[in-house]
Amino acid sequence: MTAEPCANGSTVPDRLSIGRRHALAAGAFGAVSGVLAGREAIAQTGLAPTPRSQFEAHRIDHAALDGAPLFELPFNPGVKIRGYSAINQPNCQVIIEDFMPGDEFVWTFVHDEFQYCLQGEMEVQVWLPPLYDKMITARITPGTVYVYPLGARKKVKVIGDTPLRHICFCPPSPNYPFPTLAELQAAKDAAAKK
Repeated sequence: MTAEPCANGSTVPDRLSIGRRHALAAGAFGAVSGVLAGREAIAQTGLAPTPRSQFEAHRIDHAALDGAPLFELPFNPGVKIRGYSAINQPNCQVIIEDFMPGDEFVWTFVHDEFQYCLQGEMEVQVWLPPLYDKMITARITPGTVYVYPLGARKKVKVIGDTPLRHICFCPPSPNYPFPTLAELQAAKDAAAKK
């Protein structure tokens, strides 16, 4: 590599003899300095495409769920469910949810969903995408872990006199509009003051 003398007596590489390594290093420096300039902005996200989740722990409050308001399940007139959002981080929303005794309904999943049955029983039929020509049946009882893949369509029938209580793990968070435990408690406190 040839060098040209500078006014201050130092030498710099000839602009025509800069190698690929030098060009890559200069480009990398530019990219790094751009990243470092926005360091505060990306401190929480690192290089991930979405904000990072934080650690959170939750102890299920069965009494709060027992007192939670029922609401109608969309696309299933007359079917009411109840639940609360235990954890809602970017990577996953965790919902504690009840399906009511005797209810039957259908639902299609817009995300993968993992569930764990705490109490009650249900029969479920699941049709799998892409053609929905494969159907799987299962009986869900306490202690059962099961998963619905993205796009699965299910038909549920709750059996017995006990609500089917389960934990739903929905990654990434769909941000379903379930109340939080704090919101359930605030509503209970407000009702008690009336």
